[in-house]
Amino acid sequence: MHSALFGLFLALLPTGQQSAPVQVLRIAAGPAGSDSNGAFVLSEERSVFSRSTDREVIVFFQWEDLPGPHKLVAQWRSPDGGASVTSAIDYSAREKRFGAYWKLPVTPAIALGTWSIEVTMDGRPAGRFTFEITGAPVVTPLAKRPLTEAEVYERLNGTFVVLRRSSADGRELDPAAAFMVTPGTGQIYTVIPALDSADTVRAVMADRTIHELTRLVAFNRPQQWAILEAPPAPGQALPVRSEAVKIGSRCFSMEGTADGVRVLVGGTITGQAATVAGQPVVVATFPSAFGMPGAPVLDEYGELFGMLGAGMPGDSRPVEHIVAARGDLKGAPVIPFSLVSTQPTAAPVSLAALRATGSLMPSVVGGGQVASGGFTRAAVKRGDTGPTEFVEDFSVRDKLIGILLNWAPAERLRGQAVLLVFDADNKLLAASAPRKVDFRKGDYVRSTWQVPAPAGAGRYRIDVLIGANTYWRGFLRINP
Repeated sequence: MHSALFGLFLALLPTGQQSAPVQVLRIAAGPAGSDSNGAFVLSEERSVFSRSTDREVIVFFQWEDLPGPHKLVAQWRSPDGGASVTSAIDYSAREKRFGAYWKLPVTPAIALGTWSIEVTMDGRPAGRFTFEITGAPVVTPLAKRPLTEAEVYERLNGTFVVLRRSSADGRELDPAAAFMVTPGTGQIYTVIPALDSADTVRAVMADRTIHELTRLVAFNRPQQWAILEAPPAPGQALPVRSEAVKIGSRCFSMEGTADGVRVLVGGTITGQAATVAGQPVVVATFPSAFGMPGAPVLDEYGELFGMLGAGMPGDSRPVEHIVAARGDLKGAPVIPFSLVSTQPTAAPVSLAALRATGSLMPSVVGGGQVASGGFTRAAVKRGDTGPTEFVEDFSVRDKLIGILLNWAPAERLRGQAVLLVFDADNKLLAASAPRKVDFRKGDYVRSTWQVPAPAGAGRYRIDVLIGANTYWRGFLRINP
């Protein structure tokens, strides 16, 4: 019987709901490992070990389960199927995601062949891993070294860009993020929601210089990515990860302000939300941050693998609707950079032209002119001033959708009001008949419309305009 050394590692990650049975997030093995900034990191990952050169096998498990007390039991099995050793511990998890690693000493007399380790948690299966022990030296590729947080910060800071967004009437909108993969090319990568609902977009670079961005090289609205033209900048290129990232892997991103504040945020890949063009859209959870739309996401080796979406690909809501767009994800969706990097370079087109054709959403002007507004299932009668329940989800069986706005103008508004209905690709589907309005400063006026519900399931946008200006925007979903 070979003795096994047991070690525990607790990952300080956000809480959530329990999965039953035990949800295994990750199992990996290596010849060595260490604790790095609160996370256990293997020196390299492999499943073949040599009794002539390796001194131990470390197998790391990570799970998601209820916080609180647990009994963890690990059992090693040698190639002949015999139970080599069993380790048990009573352990109290402080968070829902936690991990443990077990060490098996490798001696010159250890049995050759296929070994395994099986783990149970409170009597429930919690993962099994097999590995080989050979007599010959194991030839492994040069292992990548995980970067320190200081190194990751330096790498991100050199390519990170803050996007200052403003409307036609000069209002500063919620900022977004972007980044340069190869600064010398002058191309900035971000997400389409960062460009929607903004009439001016300015890039605040690492050296705090500011450049107005006016031309788009390429974009894909369903996949949510965009490439902007910018002046070349100094700096090192970001290495790009070649393989898909695994659930449970550490990740890093950055948040910042137009004033030059830049903060490194660390997190974990906690799930997969969808697949787009054959590429997985994973979810990154940051315990101390929300995740800035358009920001790059790096792995622990400092390699780029995606950018943070405002919502899921196919969701047309802009940055201002980020909380609703992320819904119940319990994290931020990561748009795979592999979608972007395979696209050919196109002739740039101006953002103004895209706004004029409706490819990009115009901004909502006159902030504060509408006190409240939303969608209703029941018709709101003229003169009814009571509270109204707003909803955003409808069914294909619904025939009509009500729209109610409560105006509280800060200045006089008059002209022809019209309501427009768009699909997720910004295609105009319907328009109401123009309605003459004259709202005086200080008035409190209620406006209502009823429109036929769009026929197909999906997400739709409704704008209310007076003249050429959009004063209110809402998004609804038609469910099958």
